[in-house]
Amino acid sequence: FRNFALPRTVLFVFLLFIALGLIVAVTQHVVYFDYCEALFRCHAPPRMSLFEMLTPETGERVLAVLGTLISLWALYMAWLMLNDHEVQDGL
Repeated sequence: FRNFALPRTVLFVFLLFIALGLIVAVTQHVVYFDYCEALFRCHAPPRMSLFEMLTPETGERVLAVLGTLISLWALYMAWLMLNDHEVQDGL
């Protein structure tokens, strides 16, 4: 399984989408608790226009989350690269 990069990638993407779908369903149930009867059965929340949703605070939050995620990804990739090249067991 170590050499099969494509099946691992496909499996990871599939599991990632399933996990994100579950996270979205749970988040929707928590945020719109008045509109949800069950986990996957919700009524439509009141509609907001795009200009009502986009405020300066929302933009700052989105940039902060994206910056944090990009920084964490860069740190993880750096750790993986260092882990490949560091000396292990004196070899």
